[in-house]
Amino acid sequence: MRFIYQGLILLSFVGLIAGAGEKAESLKRFLQSPDGVQLQVEIRQKQFEQQNIITGTIEILALDKYLFDSENETIVVQGSTVRTWNKQTRQLILDGIIKGEFNLFQLLTGNFKGVEFTKSSRSGDLTKLNYEIKTMGFNGYITFDSESGRPVDLTMYYSPDQSFKITITGVSTLKRESLFNSFAPDALEVIDLRE
Repeated sequence: MRFIYQGLILLSFVGLIAGAGEKAESLKRFLQSPDGVQLQVEIRQKQFEQQNIITGTIEILALDKYLFDSENETIVVQGSTVRTWNKQTRQLILDGIIKGEFNLFQLLTGNFKGVEFTKSSRSGDLTKLNYEIKTMGFNGYITFDSESGRPVDLTMYYSPDQSFKITITGVSTLKRESLFNSFAPDALEVIDLRE
């Protein structure tokens, strides 16, 4: 379950970017490339005194079509269906995005009710965009190249002693052999949580 939660939080950053309005037009253009985009990421998650580091890949094909892949799991969102593949247990969990209920995946599908972009600032070639999600008690900032829109990092605080930082370590255009298009797990167990 820890892996699923980390993936949900990680994927929320794409939605924050997509809802940033005029303050982040270059970033939105970069990530909403018609060819799709692949981001190599390093995630530093702090939970009280513990710190975890995860590396992975995010592929964005459309606002309702994206993937997060790490050593332990793959999360694929297509439309209102969420598939989470635990690579260690070979368990595939099918779930749905519930309309009207706030969750981090909503940010990725364009529903930004409750997300407030509070401040933006520039330092050299970089723009820093602060945000708050008051209903969840989250806040943080996104940093990106002002001209190209290339993301640099995202930091989110979800309690005084809990936070995560995603650093973008590489960026490329999607290829036909993308992880999303080749996702076909060999599941020992399938759990369908959809109603």
